[in-house]
Amino acid sequence: MAKSLRSKPKLRAKSIKRNNEFAKFVDERDQRLFAKIQANLERQKAQAEAEAKATANEASNAVETAETAETDASAMGEDKPQEPAVEPKQHMPKNSKKEKKYRVRAGRNRKVGRQGRSRSLVF
Repeated sequence: MAKSLRSKPKLRAKSIKRNNEFAKFVDERDQRLFAKIQANLERQKAQAEAEAKATANEASNAVETAETAETDASAMGEDKPQEPAVEPKQHMPKNSKKEKKYRVRAGRNRKVGRQGRSRSLVF
Protein backbone atom coordinates (compact mmCIF):
# COMPACT_ATOMS: atom_id res chain seq x y z
CA MET A 1 0.00 0.00 0.00
CA ALA A 2 1.29 3.43 -0.81
CA LYS A 3 2.51 5.61 2.01
CA SER A 4 0.17 8.46 1.09
CA LEU A 5 -2.88 6.27 1.72
CA ARG A 6 -1.91 5.48 5.30
CA SER A 7 -3.13 7.71 8.08
CA LYS A 8 -0.66 9.96 9.88
CA PRO A 9 -1.33 8.54 13.37
CA LYS A 10 -0.50 5.04 12.14
CA LEU A 11 2.76 6.27 10.60
CA ARG A 12 3.70 8.07 13.81
CA ALA A 13 2.90 5.01 15.91
CA LYS A 14 5.03 2.79 13.68
CA SER A 15 8.00 5.16 13.81
CA ILE A 16 7.72 5.39 17.61
CA LYS A 17 7.58 1.62 17.84
CA ARG A 18 10.64 1.23 15.60
CA ASN A 19 12.71 3.79 17.50
CA ASN A 20 11.54 2.81 21.04
CA GLU A 21 10.55 6.38 21.97
CA PHE A 22 7.79 5.43 24.40
CA ALA A 23 9.08 7.26 27.49
CA LYS A 24 8.41 10.75 26.12
CA PHE A 25 4.77 10.00 25.35
CA VAL A 26 4.20 8.16 28.62
CA ASP A 27 5.52 11.17 30.56
CA GLU A 28 3.28 13.57 28.65
CA ARG A 29 0.26 11.36 29.31
CA ASP A 30 1.09 11.13 33.02
CA GLN A 31 1.34 14.92 33.24
CA ARG A 32 -2.03 15.38 31.53
CA LEU A 33 -3.70 12.85 33.82
CA PHE A 34 -2.14 14.42 36.92
CA ALA A 35 -3.36 17.88 35.93
CA LYS A 36 -6.86 16.55 35.28
CA ILE A 37 -7.02 14.73 38.62
CA GLN A 38 -5.75 17.82 40.45
CA ALA A 39 -8.40 20.02 38.81
CA ASN A 40 -11.12 17.51 39.78
CA LEU A 41 -9.95 17.47 43.41
CA GLU A 42 -9.95 21.27 43.61
CA ARG A 43 -13.43 21.42 42.11
CA GLN A 44 -14.73 18.81 44.58
CA LYS A 45 -13.22 20.69 47.55
CA ALA A 46 -14.80 23.96 46.40
CA GLN A 47 -18.15 22.23 45.92
CA ALA A 48 -17.99 20.63 49.39
CA GLU A 49 -17.19 24.01 50.98
CA ALA A 50 -20.10 25.65 49.15
CA GLU A 51 -22.47 22.90 50.32
CA ALA A 52 -21.25 23.25 53.92
CA LYS A 53 -21.86 27.00 53.81
CA ALA A 54 -25.33 26.48 52.32
CA THR A 55 -26.35 23.99 55.01
CA ALA A 56 -25.00 26.28 57.74
CA ASN A 57 -27.01 29.19 56.31
CA GLU A 58 -30.15 27.06 56.09
CA ALA A 59 -29.75 25.90 59.69
CA SER A 60 -29.24 29.44 60.95
CA ASN A 61 -32.25 30.66 58.93
CA ALA A 62 -34.41 27.88 60.38
CA VAL A 63 -33.37 28.80 63.93
CA GLU A 64 -34.06 32.48 63.29
CA THR A 65 -37.51 31.81 61.83
CA ALA A 66 -38.40 29.55 64.77
CA GLU A 67 -37.32 32.24 67.24
CA THR A 68 -39.29 34.95 65.44
CA ALA A 69 -42.39 32.74 65.32
CA GLU A 70 -42.14 32.14 69.07
CA THR A 71 -41.72 35.84 69.83
CA ASP A 72 -44.63 36.78 67.55
CA ALA A 73 -46.90 34.21 69.21
CA SER A 74 -45.93 35.35 72.71
CA ALA A 75 -46.46 39.00 71.74
CA MET A 76 -50.00 38.20 70.57
CA GLY A 77 -50.75 36.35 73.79
CA GLU A 78 -51.09 32.94 72.14
CA ASP A 79 -49.21 29.89 73.31
CA LYS A 80 -49.43 27.93 70.08
CA PRO A 81 -49.80 29.10 66.50
CA GLN A 82 -53.17 28.32 64.94
CA GLU A 83 -53.33 25.50 62.44
CA PRO A 84 -55.02 26.16 59.10
CA ALA A 85 -58.47 24.65 58.65
CA VAL A 86 -58.51 21.52 56.51
CA GLU A 87 -61.46 20.88 54.25
CA PRO A 88 -62.89 17.34 54.43
CA LYS A 89 -62.34 15.25 51.32
CA GLN A 90 -65.38 14.29 49.31
CA HIS A 91 -65.75 10.55 48.99
CA MET A 92 -66.07 9.33 45.42
CA PRO A 93 -67.14 5.73 44.84
CA LYS A 94 -64.26 3.75 43.44
CA ASN A 95 -66.28 1.63 41.03
CA SER A 96 -68.87 3.70 39.25
CA LYS A 97 -71.38 2.24 36.78
CA LYS A 98 -69.56 3.70 33.79
CA GLU A 99 -66.31 2.01 34.74
CA LYS A 100 -68.07 -1.33 35.23
CA LYS A 101 -69.67 -1.12 31.78
CA TYR A 102 -66.30 -0.27 30.27
CA ARG A 103 -64.65 -3.25 31.93
CA VAL A 104 -67.32 -5.64 30.64
CA ARG A 105 -66.98 -4.30 27.13
CA ALA A 106 -63.22 -4.54 27.27
CA GLY A 107 -63.56 -8.18 28.35
CA ARG A 108 -65.74 -9.01 25.35
CA ASN A 109 -63.47 -7.31 22.83
CA ARG A 110 -60.34 -9.32 23.51
CA LYS A 111 -57.93 -9.89 20.67
CA VAL A 112 -58.03 -13.30 19.06
CA GLY A 113 -55.02 -15.59 18.65
CA ARG A 114 -53.67 -17.01 15.37
CA GLN A 115 -55.96 -20.02 15.20
CA GLY A 116 -59.11 -18.04 15.98
CA ARG A 117 -59.20 -19.08 19.63
CA SER A 118 -59.14 -16.71 22.54
CA ARG A 119 -55.77 -16.01 24.15
CA SER A 120 -56.62 -17.96 27.27
CA LEU A 121 -56.94 -21.17 25.22
CA VAL A 122 -53.66 -20.78 23.28
CA PHE A 123 -50.85 -22.82 24.82
